Amino acid sequence: MKNNKIVIGLFAFLVVFSSLTYFLNVNRKVFKIESFIRNYLIEAYSFLPKVLAKEQHIKLEKYLNESLKKENQDLKELLELNRTLSEFQYVNATVLYRNVNYWLDTITIDKGSKDGIAINDSVVTKDGLIGKIVTVNDKNSIVSLLTTNDNYYVSVRVNDYNGLLYEYDKKENAIKVKGIDKKGKIEVGDEVVTNGLGGIFPSGLYIGKVKKIENDTYDLSKIVYVDTKQNFNNINYVMVVGAKK
Repeated sequence: MKNNKIVIGLFAFLVVFSSLTYFLNVNRKVFKIESFIRNYLIEAYSFLPKVLAKEQHIKLEKYLNESLKKENQDLKELLELNRTLSEFQYVNATVLYRNVNYWLDTITIDKGSKDGIAINDSVVTKDGLIGKIVTVNDKNSIVSLLTTNDNYYVSVRVNDYNGLLYEYDKKENAIKVKGIDKKGKIEVGDEVVTNGLGGIFPSGLYIGKVKKIENDTYDLSKIVYVDTKQNFNNINYVMVVGAKK
């Protein structure tokens, strides 16, 4: 009986010893794994800002390159426009400020009276007519855009038919022309240009293309919607066109 107790005691001791040894080994492995993960996370966390900063730098560099490329293209096309309108007095200018209020839809440019700019001079971009000069100071001027609500009119021509550009339709994103002969042969895609009548805008300034045609309220004439292809919210460079040389 005594021997049995000794055997049982020894067996119990071996079981406890083996369990304790296994537990310690497992904990030692777990500790090593936890230590590895913790060190990895610390390194990753310290490295993450560098990665993010590099990505931001790459994105910013890409954005700047694209912006410079667009500006260079705009300037190149504006120079082409200079040659096209060489018979007129003109001044190239940069946009300083944009008033986005619908009732005062204007831009401010960095050229003024000392540069030869006068009230009612036409203002164009590479995509066509955008408005006219309404205020002039020594060093800057304010341009009233075609999208404004000040109801100034522009005499235009579509094919051989004259009309009056009079309103910007925000819903259609197009400028409306009224007074076109009801029997006039006009189609979508026809070009719309100034006709020079009224003495403010020179003849031949490009405005856009016919987008839609409908009859007026009294069915007496046509109303033409003109798509200008001009992004009025992103104008950087303009040319102010004055009188003929």
